[in-house]
Amino acid sequence: MGQNSQEIRVAQFGRIYVAPVGTDVEDDPAVALTSPFVDLGYATEDGVGFNANPSIEEIRSWQKSTPTRRFVTGRDVVASFTLQQVNPENFKLAFGGGEVSEVDPGIYQYDPPADTADLPELVLVVDAQDGDIHDRYEVYRGSVMEGVDFSLVRTGATLLPIQFAALTPDDQDRPWRYLTDDPAFEPAS
Repeated sequence: MGQNSQEIRVAQFGRIYVAPVGTDVEDDPAVALTSPFVDLGYATEDGVGFNANPSIEEIRSWQKSTPTRRFVTGRDVVASFTLQQVNPENFKLAFGGGEVSEVDPGIYQYDPPADTADLPELVLVVDAQDGDIHDRYEVYRGSVMEGVDFSLVRTGATLLPIQFAALTPDDQDRPWRYLTDDPAFEPAS
């Protein structure tokens, strides 16, 4: 393996998309996604955080001071980002649903989801580019998992923080995948 500066990845540019669960995703990460995918627009310069966190149980034995066995009891996968654009799609994503309507000509209303409404489930795709290398992270099914906390201030943008948690689809055994055109990922023969 060794040192190779070409394998240092910097996500210089990217896009964040959502679509209805079950929407097919283009396998080529260099190809931009189109409808029914919605490009969520600008995110803060912090980009997208991706956290894959297994829950691990340990079994300890009287004869050992270290665990004698470890096993995974769960895996949480969360993508986090902060959207800078305030529009109907981003508002509905941040608040876990809801509806936008025109109440008078040129006057629009957002109604948050009803107390009894289920969280909408979506496909989430994050594309990142570093020079000629394109990466695509696809969460097959998930939903927003945290509340929204934003400020309305004179000196800064209104930001919509998103915590998007993966759910494994019924017909699969993994909640997400990573696609890249990076030649370093070519399997060894």
